[in-house]
Amino acid sequence: MSVLRLKEALEVCSRSFETGDVADSDAAVAGVVGHLASVAESPPPDAEDVLLEIDRFLSSPDSNQMVVDALSLELPEVIIKFVLLSDKCREVAESILDRLVSVGSPREMLSIFCEVLDTHINVYKGAICYTLLLRGLSKVFLCIQRRHVEQVKVALPLILKAIAAVYSESDEEDIDSFNNFFGVVISIGTSIKEICQKLEGRRKNELRAILGLYVLHNIALISKNTESHMVSSCSSLVLQLSQFLPFCGFTYYDLLTSFDFGTIAGEQPEVDGDDFMSCFSFSMDGASLAVIWGHISEEVAKAAGEHAMATLNKIRDDRHGRWKALGSLKSILPSVDYPWVVKSHSIDLILSMTDGTNPVESNEVPIDFSSLMPSIFAVLKGIQRTMIGAPDASLRKKAFLALKKAWFEDYKHFTFYYYHMLVVRTLYA
Repeated sequence: MSVLRLKEALEVCSRSFETGDVADSDAAVAGVVGHLASVAESPPPDAEDVLLEIDRFLSSPDSNQMVVDALSLELPEVIIKFVLLSDKCREVAESILDRLVSVGSPREMLSIFCEVLDTHINVYKGAICYTLLLRGLSKVFLCIQRRHVEQVKVALPLILKAIAAVYSESDEEDIDSFNNFFGVVISIGTSIKEICQKLEGRRKNELRAILGLYVLHNIALISKNTESHMVSSCSSLVLQLSQFLPFCGFTYYDLLTSFDFGTIAGEQPEVDGDDFMSCFSFSMDGASLAVIWGHISEEVAKAAGEHAMATLNKIRDDRHGRWKALGSLKSILPSVDYPWVVKSHSIDLILSMTDGTNPVESNEVPIDFSSLMPSIFAVLKGIQRTMIGAPDASLRKKAFLALKKAWFEDYKHFTFYYYHMLVVRTLYA
């Protein structure tokens, strides 16, 4: 019965466009969409057949193209509601959304997908609905013919909000759904990379920097939701993201010692303001976390075109670089947002980069540490909190060893010695 009613509504729609009556056409399109919405909200036994009928209509060469164009502007909002009804509905819904991307105006489809995403962020539960919408956006990106960078900038803030929502609500038992979603996260990055390769000069560099921030931001989001038993699976996710780092021009050494979010933000046109750049709020953390994951897994480092130990050897021989690398952990160790397993690996990185370093010789040229003081002090506080609050004794002991190796043995600078004493007095007061 529902399929028959849909066929009748589509026939009315086609006739109204043939007569050219705008009011009748709008009403007819609304009738089709309204019927689909009622089916999605109270699904009858033939709900799957209803979707199949829409799919057939959109793909048929005999369908009125004006009707298809009009429906393409309205259908994404209602089609996405069918996704949770059954696996078959999800498959057909994906086919319909792909069809709409192929026949619709890329600019209009990007706007529509973004509108649907914005409306339903924090409404959908689970990753399936977001997966289809983001997959659609990744395909729309590749269809854009002009103003590529501007169109990507319109969509990315919403994309990152959706990604954050899925990461925060991820269900460990529904790992397949999450992995499918993460595949779409990668496809967004791949689409942006393909667009970069079409561009030249300043626009290419601008979009490549945005891709780099997207990658680092997602590495940080993964890290925030990593538990001890998930390190292996999360490493495989970070590995896929790390494959973009060479294209973006990021090396492990630069990420630890000279990654500057402010510089990248300053290179973006002022018309974007701070609103666009604020969507990459975790990319600064992601810079050091990318190296931490490379230190955890040799395969991750290989995907990034790097060798973690070679980077650490270089840092060991560069006193100033070593302090800057230590300071890059300022938002990770003190933060309550990162789990203990990530902090533990952060401390492993500190121990590795300070292993075998010699105390400062009396004739060594002093370095002005004033600009690094806030970052270093934040790291000190983070190690202090780990020494006090870590759930297992081995991590607390490791944190104390990191403090001892990184500061007590490495430097005899009076100012830092004062802060060492401040930490120790706080611990044993």
